[in-house]
Amino acid sequence: MAKITDKELGELELVMWEYMRAFYDRETDTIVHEINHEDEFNDWWYTTGEEGKEESEKRYQEFINNPTRYVEIERPYGSHDAYRVMEQFVVQLPQGKERSKLFSAIKGSKPFRRFKNVIDWSPYRQDWFAWQNKAQLREWRRMVERALGEEE
Repeated sequence: MAKITDKELGELELVMWEYMRAFYDRETDTIVHEINHEDEFNDWWYTTGEEGKEESEKRYQEFINNPTRYVEIERPYGSHDAYRVMEQFVVQLPQGKERSKLFSAIKGSKPFRRFKNVIDWSPYRQDWFAWQNKAQLREWRRMVERALGEEE
């Protein structure tokens, strides 16, 4: 079983943009990440200079060329999964006016925008952030376990 802390999992959310790739390092039991150098549209190195680009490319090749040590971690979810997390949050709320408003928000068009507009003025706003954070950590842990072949 991977020895990854919730803090490390939370950091994955911060670094896993479309142009990044993350890997689990079996030797150090840590998560490492680097710019995806296989993406021809990546122009991030303009801010790091040629030396930064070379260092990054070297690290990236180390990760890619050592698959027994570095196991790639995929992004865990898309908009369908994010919608499911919102829906599960609303379902577990107590019956009442706030729950009804949130249900209406997610059942209409543009559910993410409508949910945000309602939750931002709801007494459940902080509960939502805690719920969402736990769901994200759970999904990232599942993706790490899947990458390592440990998924149940």
